[in-house]
Amino acid sequence: MSVTVNSLPTVTATVNSPCEGQALNFISTPSGMTSYNWTGPVNFSIQNPTITSSVTANSGLYTLMVTDANGCQNTATTNAVVNPLPVVSASVNNVCIGQPLNFAGLPNGMTSYNWTGPSTFTIQNPIIPASTLTDAGTYTLTVVDANGCQNSATTKALVNALPVVTASANTPCEGQPLNFTGTPNGMTNYNWTGPSNFTAQNPSVTQASVANSGTYTLSVTDVNGCSNTTTVTVTVNPLPQATITLQNAQGCSPLLTNFSFNNPAVTSFIWNFGDGSSNNTTTSPTHLYTQTGSYAVILIITDNNGCSSTVTDANAVTVFATPSASFSYQSVDGSVTGADVNFIDQSSSDVTNWNWNFGDGTGNLTSQNPTHTYATNSDSSFQTTLIVTNANGCTDTITNTIKIDEPLIYYVPNVFTPDGDAFNQHFYPVFTSGFDINSYSLLIFNRWGEILFESHDATIGWDGTYHGKISPDGVYIWSIEFKTEKNDQRIHETGNVTLIR
Repeated sequence: MSVTVNSLPTVTATVNSPCEGQALNFISTPSGMTSYNWTGPVNFSIQNPTITSSVTANSGLYTLMVTDANGCQNTATTNAVVNPLPVVSASVNNVCIGQPLNFAGLPNGMTSYNWTGPSTFTIQNPIIPASTLTDAGTYTLTVVDANGCQNSATTKALVNALPVVTASANTPCEGQPLNFTGTPNGMTNYNWTGPSNFTAQNPSVTQASVANSGTYTLSVTDVNGCSNTTTVTVTVNPLPQATITLQNAQGCSPLLTNFSFNNPAVTSFIWNFGDGSSNNTTTSPTHLYTQTGSYAVILIITDNNGCSSTVTDANAVTVFATPSASFSYQSVDGSVTGADVNFIDQSSSDVTNWNWNFGDGTGNLTSQNPTHTYATNSDSSFQTTLIVTNANGCTDTITNTIKIDEPLIYYVPNVFTPDGDAFNQHFYPVFTSGFDINSYSLLIFNRWGEILFESHDATIGWDGTYHGKISPDGVYIWSIEFKTEKNDQRIHETGNVTLIR
């Protein structure tokens, strides 16, 4: 009997070292075995098994047992290592245009880093110093570790546009509101800097001054923290200035005053003269004041910027009262040497000086109520002028015609001698002047009151008879009546006349 001792099959077992997710390939020899039996974390019954997508749980010690045709068995072992993928993280900050875009990749110590996206990089933590909108988008970071295993992570880069800023302001006149307007709306912060500072979107200065003029910068910040600025130049126009100049600002009523001002940039104006009158057509008007008093002159001017101001000159014009000249007179009938006239001042009570010119070339008098003698004894007229002056130097003049009437001159004889000798034959009053010949009456009475003679003609006198008979010598009573020629004053006189033959 022969005994055959079969040799054991020579067995080898190997396995690759993949990365997680790659194929885990087992390889064994020899071929042609009747059975292959792999035992370990995973069991197989084929010669060269494969785990298509390995995981780290597939790692471990594997034992291969093979059986040949003689039924002989042998084993071999191999250690399978499935390398885990690197744990990758990728991040990037959200920025505003122009700010740095900072990428961060993990883990450290990889053999390679590869960023792909709108831009590409081959370093772990790349930086875009001044980002633009084209840098925004999705980035993928792929890393490879020392085992050759690679993994990827993505991150989204957001580059925010800067807010579009506008700033504007009105152009007010000094003292008017200065209004700023900033856009866009909805910002988290508005900051105005310049001659004045504000933190509101649309600030206002209630009463602007020239000091508010200048360049203002508006900075805004949106919800993304992005900021932008713009500037605006602001002008606050000063109010126009003017000085009122007056000629003949003080004087007597009526007072004619000339006005002017010295600003050629003024485009419109209104003069208010203080007495209810105004003028908007003449830069240098003339105004006549007819009422006494003090007047404030107001000038409202507007320049070519539309700015207006009011210039007031209080008590600019003073109008003094003008005195009122008036007088009356009392005349005395002229005599052989002249006529005395008493002048009575009836001017206003404010008069302090009087100047009389009597119209006869005799010079002036300055007394208030003078008496003047006109050298005449016949009807005459004189233009007498009174000039009066008050304490303010205001004057008034009046001229009256002074009429000197012919004086009443007559005499009545007290004796007559009707003796036929052609002298002193009739008795009658002798009138020289001043009486009305149409109003004359002469009566002669005897002692018993009997009318002996009556005449209404001043040239016909009593001849000493009664009814044609000679009256005896003696004393007789006469009565005369007549009117003055000047004023129709009726005069009645009586007396005695002695008849002597």
